[in-house]
Amino acid sequence: MNFVSQASIDIGNYARLGLQRRGVGVRGCRTIGKADLVRNNATPQITVNPDTYEVFVDGELATCEPAERLPLTQLYFIVGTPTLLTTQHRCSPRSNLATPSSLRACSRSRTVWSSLLRAGCAMRQS
Repeated sequence: MNFVSQASIDIGNYARLGLQRRGVGVRGCRTIGKADLVRNNATPQITVNPDTYEVFVDGELATCEPAERLPLTQLYFIVGTPTLLTTQHRCSPRSNLATPSSLRACSRSRTVWSSLLRAGCAMRQS
């Protein structure tokens, strides 16, 4: 059974798709929001300091310890495929890109292949 818009069923869009499952029309869903969810209704105020990239949830600093090991992350795939990186690096040329924290500090910019290789080597050694 697929739940689809009642309007889609009324004008025959669902039938034209040729799906094997029966389509059941739903109505009155346009006004449902986050506050209507029973177990997931939190709507905190989230702000990010543009200078330090600190994240605040309802005015309180949100922190977490860095992961010690990140198996099969984006860096794993980027190191294997250098063609993914085509844009320029916009951080200061003096920035040290050998640590994950310095990569976070440059999160608004695109990094070049050599910078990622240095970062990847540093991450593997630690």
